[in-house]
Amino acid sequence: MSADNWRQEYHLTPNGWIKGTDRSYGHVQGDPVERPIDAVETWEEHITQSSIYSETFSHKKLLWTSPAHSQEVRDAIKAGFREPFVGGSPPPLDAFRRSSRRPAKARQPADETPSLPGLEDENSN
Repeated sequence: MSADNWRQEYHLTPNGWIKGTDRSYGHVQGDPVERPIDAVETWEEHITQSSIYSETFSHKKLLWTSPAHSQEVRDAIKAGFREPFVGGSPPPLDAFRRSSRRPAKARQPADETPSLPGLEDENSN
């Protein structure tokens, strides 16, 4: 079983985005939200996470468009508002550094030869 499987609907209206029904593992969370009468598009964002240690993945899909509004009109309305989608994220544990990790050793430049104890340069005298 995955750590998360969430779907959220968003309705684009002339007044902005309205949050719709959300589902977790296919089950409606809270009360279902009807599509507003003035909606021009309905989108769904699907977010999944396979484990608590993995990143989240987000996929958005257009579910419905108003037959009364052209693509140009819908694009103009959409351009006026910031998209509400959450999006994916890096693995949650990336934010935490393990204290048991040692800091990386500084690398010597390629043109320098490391000196070894007990060996002397033949031309040093």
